[in-house]
Amino acid sequence: MGSPSHICRQFVCGLVVIPFALCAAAQQARLQVSDGPHYIEVPVSIQVVVDGFAQEPEPRVEVADPEDATLKLVRVNPNVSTSIQIINGKMSRSKTVRFVYQYRLQARAKKRIRVGPFRFTQGGTSAQTGTVNLDFGNLPSSDDLQLRLILPEQPIWVGQRVKIDLEWWLTAEFAERVGRRVARVPLFDLVDWFRFEPTEETGTQVRNTLNIETNSGTLELPISVRREVLDKEPYVVVRGSRLMTALKAGKVTVPPAVLAAEETIRWRRDFFGQQVPADVRQVRIKDDSREVEIKAPPVAGRPTSFAGAVGSGFTIDVQADRSVVQAGDPIRLRIAIRGDGALDTLSLPALAKSGLAPTDFKTPGSATTGLVENGTKRFEIDVRVMHEGVREIPPLTFSWFSPQSGSYDTTRSRPIALSVRAARVVSATDVVRQPSPNAAADPGEAAALPSSKPKSEDLAEAPSAIDLTGAELSIVTDRERLAVREMPWYTNAFAQGVAYALGVVCLLSGWWQGRRGREDPRLRASRRKLNTIRRTVRAASGARDLATVLRQLATVCRDFDRREYEAILDHCDNLIYAPGASVNPPIDSTLQSRAIAVAETAVPGSSDD
Repeated sequence: MGSPSHICRQFVCGLVVIPFALCAAAQQARLQVSDGPHYIEVPVSIQVVVDGFAQEPEPRVEVADPEDATLKLVRVNPNVSTSIQIINGKMSRSKTVRFVYQYRLQARAKKRIRVGPFRFTQGGTSAQTGTVNLDFGNLPSSDDLQLRLILPEQPIWVGQRVKIDLEWWLTAEFAERVGRRVARVPLFDLVDWFRFEPTEETGTQVRNTLNIETNSGTLELPISVRREVLDKEPYVVVRGSRLMTALKAGKVTVPPAVLAAEETIRWRRDFFGQQVPADVRQVRIKDDSREVEIKAPPVAGRPTSFAGAVGSGFTIDVQADRSVVQAGDPIRLRIAIRGDGALDTLSLPALAKSGLAPTDFKTPGSATTGLVENGTKRFEIDVRVMHEGVREIPPLTFSWFSPQSGSYDTTRSRPIALSVRAARVVSATDVVRQPSPNAAADPGEAAALPSSKPKSEDLAEAPSAIDLTGAELSIVTDRERLAVREMPWYTNAFAQGVAYALGVVCLLSGWWQGRRGREDPRLRASRRKLNTIRRTVRAASGARDLATVLRQLATVCRDFDRREYEAILDHCDNLIYAPGASVNPPIDSTLQSRAIAVAETAVPGSSDD
C-alpha cells in the first residue's frame, strides 16, 4: 500500500474532480424573461439558456405555440469555453458548451399568457425548462402622438414599384421626453404580396434609425426629421421610406401599424450633473387598417414584346460584338434596358417576339438572366445568322405598362448593319494537291493543271503531298474497319498498374531512406530501446522484473507520466519488500495494464535532451 500522505492526496483530488464531472455531464435549461410590465403588440424578449449538451449537433427544440400570441425564434448563439485546472501538478482540461436561444413573444390580446415548457433533445439526452406566465395589458395612448402609414390611394398594378412612407408625428414638448421606441408594421410581413427595397432619403438628412419588428427580425429603417406646424402646434415629424413592388393581383387587408415609445415623466441628476431619466412610462400609437387593391395589366392591347415591366421612361440599347460574319456564326448581343421601374424583377421578352425573325436568326429558347448595374439591367445573348441574305440586326422592341396612362408603351433599339458571307462546305474535290514531277508524261493530266506552274526549286523544297482526289471523306461506321489491332502486352491495364505501383514504392523507399538519414542517431537508438522496454513490460510476470524494466524509462524517454510511473514503482516495491514475499512476487493484470499504458505513451529521447 502507498504512504498515508499519498492516499490522502488521491482522496482530496477525487473530491475536487467529481463535482466538476457531475456538473459537466448534467443537461439543464432555464428561462430568462425581460422585466414587465408587458403590453400587447409590444415584443417581449425571452432567452433560454441550455447547458450540458455536446457542441454538435445543435439540440432540437420543441415548444407549444402560446394562445393569442406569436412566439418566434430569432437566433441561436452557441458558446464554447475551455478551462484548465492544475491540482498537485496534474493538469486537467474541461470544456463547457452553452446554447442561448433568443425568442420574441408578441401578444395579441389582453390576458395572461403561458409560455413553455421548452424541451431540448440531442441524441439520447434531453433537458426541459419550466413554464412562465406573463400578464399583458393595453398601452396607454397619447394625444401628443400620431402614426401614419402613407400608401397609394389608387389601386396599384402588378410589377409597379411605389414609395411608401411611415410618419411619426410628435409634439415638440413630447420629443424632449421620448426615449426608446419600437414599431410594428404588419405590411412589411406580407412578403407573399409585396417585395420591399430600401431607398435613400433625398432633400433631408438621415440622422437616426427606427427599429421595426418583423417576422424575419428587427429592421433598422433609416429616418429623417423635419418640423411642421399643425393647428398652430409645433410638431416634429419622423419619416422613414421604403420601395414596395406588388407581386400578384388581388385585394389585401393591411393590419394597422403600431408604435410603442417610452416617455420620461421624472428626471434626476447623474454623477456628472447631467439629466437622466428617473421614471418612464410606456405609450402606444396605432394607425388604422387599410385595404390595398392590386390589378394585373390588361390583356387587351398587350404587345407581344411585353414581359411584365411596369413603370415609365424605358429605353433599350443593343450592341453586337461583330458585324462581319459567315452564315451560321454566333453573334453576341449586349442588351441594356433603363427606366423608372423595378429593374431587378424585369425580364427580357423572347427575341423572336421582339423583332428577330426565326427564319433569319436562331435565338436561345431558355430565359436569360440579367444583371442590374447603376440603374441599368444588362443582358448578354448569343444568336446565329441563318443565311447570307440577312443585312442587319433589326430594331428590337421592348414594351411596358404605364400606371399613369393605364396603357402600354413601346420603345425600339437602333438597327445594326451586318455583312454576312455564305458558309462554304469543303469537299474532296476542293483539296489542292502538289503537282507530280511526272505530270508532263500524262497530257490529259497536264492539261488540267494551272497555267502558272511552280518553279522546280519550289517543288524540290516542298514536302511530299498526299493525293486525296477520289478519296472517300465520309464518316466510316463499319466496325470491322474501325476495330483496333491487338496491342502489345506491356500496354494493357495490368502491366501499367504494376509499373505505377513500382514507381510509388521507389518514391516511398527513397523518402524513408532520406528521413532515416536526417534522423538523429541517438533518437533512433532511444526508439529501439523503448520498443524493447515495451515488449519486456508486456511479458513481465513479477514485480521485480517489472520494476527493473520500468526504471530504464528515465534514461530512454524524455516525456512520460511521471506521477503514474512513480505510483507503479511504489506499488512494486511494496510487493517486493512485503514480509514473507518471494524474490519476484507475481503482479495482477491491473498493475501490468497501468505499466503498459505508461510505456506506450512515453516519448523516445534521452531525458537530458
